[in-house]
Amino acid sequence: MNLKLLRRWVLKNFIPKFVWPENINLNGVVIPLRNTPYTFGTKWLLFKRDYESEERLLLLEVLKQGMQVIEMGSSIGILTAIVAEKIGDQGRIVAVEASAKLTAFSKTWLAKYPGCIILTGFGFPVWKAPGLRIDGFNEVRGSLGGVVSFSTQQPEANEGSVPVYDLEKICREFALQPQLLLIDVEGSEQLMRQVKPD
Repeated sequence: MNLKLLRRWVLKNFIPKFVWPENINLNGVVIPLRNTPYTFGTKWLLFKRDYESEERLLLLEVLKQGMQVIEMGSSIGILTAIVAEKIGDQGRIVAVEASAKLTAFSKTWLAKYPGCIILTGFGFPVWKAPGLRIDGFNEVRGSLGGVVSFSTQQPEANEGSVPVYDLEKICREFALQPQLLLIDVEGSEQLMRQVKPD
């Protein structure tokens, strides 16, 4: 076991849960903290209110009641919750995350937002992705997500596996006309260079 993984394990398993508050308030949104599957580092950033601080500030400048939003790479759902709160009950957000572990947990506390749809799948921020073959997904990044390996040179061969979502598929399946696209998909830059935005 390398030193970094050992440190994470020690911090996660030997820091008593009661040291964390049950919830924190981040930009007017109640975020669960104590009984979450997050690493010590993620909990610390949330506790200090430093988690994705620049991204949160940018979002607060553009979000409006009733907006429709697509989020790709929703990770633990913190930004998803902030978006859902700010767009209100008349707004809609469809959030895609490749980690089934993360979406399973985020669905438990994001269910209070009626316009919030959480999808487990591989999201690609292009209108129509060419035939993609998912070669793997590495979640060895703590509690925030992972990196997908994919190929555009092979025919699509993802039957029976985690779904692949491009913007066209999300808009069609959920009758969405988004005004905002929020992206944090590690590795998607490669595809964005190959496929012109629409």
